[in-house]
Parts: sequence; C-alpha cells; structure tokens
Amino acid sequence: VTAWIEASLVTDDASNITVNGSIRELCLDRHTAEAVGPCANGYLKNTTDEQGDDSKNKKLAPARDPQFPGLNFKFPFMTEKKTYQWYDSSLRKPIDAKFEAEDTIDGVNVYRFKQTAPATNIDTREVPGSLVGQTEDAVRAGLYYEVDRTIWVEPVSGTFIKVQEHQKKTLVPETGSPTQLALANFAAFLPY
Repeated sequence: VTAWIEASLVTDDASNITVNGSIRELCLDRHTAEAVGPCANGYLKNTTDEQGDDSKNKKLAPARDPQFPGLNFKFPFMTEKKTYQWYDSSLRKPIDAKFEAEDTIDGVNVYRFKQTAPATNIDTREVPGSLVGQTEDAVRAGLYYEVDRTIWVEPVSGTFIKVQEHQKKTLVPETGSPTQLALANFAAFLPY
C-alpha cells in the first residue's frame, strides 16, 4: 500500500474567482492501483469557503472503506482490454473508463480508454448575482460539470502516456441564464 496526496485549484482567469479547489490523500494498492481501506489518512478537503474555513469540508471515510473507490492515478500493472472504474474527483464517484482500441505513440504500444460524464449537478452555492446576469447581490445556483476524457496507457506498467480532456463547468441559477465558468481543453504527453 502507498499513500498519495493530490492538490488542485481551478480559477476563472477573467474574474480570478476560485471555481474549484481540493486537497486529497488516499491509500492505493501498489499492484492493482485501486484505492484501498483501511486508510487512516484518507480525506478530501474542498476549498470552497470564501472565508478560508475549509475545516467543515474535510471528509473522512470509514476506516474499512476506500475514500476514493476505483483507480485514481494510474492503471494497474498488466492493464487489460476492459472497462475499469476510474474515480472522477469532480463527480466524487467512479465512472467507467472504457477500453476503445490499441494505438501506438512514438513507437510505444498503448491502450486507449475513454470516459464521458454528461452535465451533472455537483454542488449548489450562493454566488454574486452579477456572475449569472442577475441584479440581486447573491443568488443560489447549481454548479454543473461535464467531461470527455481519453487516456492512453502503456499496458505493462499502467502508466499514462497521453491524456486528452474536455471539461466544462457551468453555473445554473434557479432563474435566469446559465453562465459557463470553465472550459478546459487540454492534451498532455507525459514522460515515460
């Protein structure tokens, strides 16, 4: 078993508003790459409180249960041509990573996996009315997340070779028009 720590912060460039942020620690099986329990240190801490108080956002799992079930940072050694459960930290649950095909990148044989999640309400929060075209000082809005992710994996080690992701976060107020907060499109080649 190994312990991993991940930190992320997403801000809107135009307004400098924090869209999402988190720190998480989890325990993984070194061979299967799946999250395991017990993990005394496993937690997720979201940084969504505007006053900087994130203590109420620290979520501990029962000691016997994996905090983030499924795969999280890599695929298992000897990756197979099948569907795996991959934990999506924005959705806070695992979703299918479906095997699509064998490919070759820079002479390396890889397996291509695909994940998609339709627009899903992941949070409801008070936001400045002006952010969603309203005249009120503050309004309640749902935060919707959707993703289309492709992962190319070297199957012997389970290591990512390339990741391509299209991610969208949208605020949807109870009345009025939705406002797109984040549109992230990226592709990364990772050293192998």
